[in-house]
Amino acid sequence: MVVFFVRVYYSLSMPKNLNVITEQNER
Repeated sequence: MVVFFVRVYYSLSMPKNLNVITEQNER
């Protein structure tokens, strides 16, 4: 739940950050 909220917040803060989250998820 928290992860989802953070992902949305990051997306709004900076779409570029979304790429970082995706990379971390791959790990």
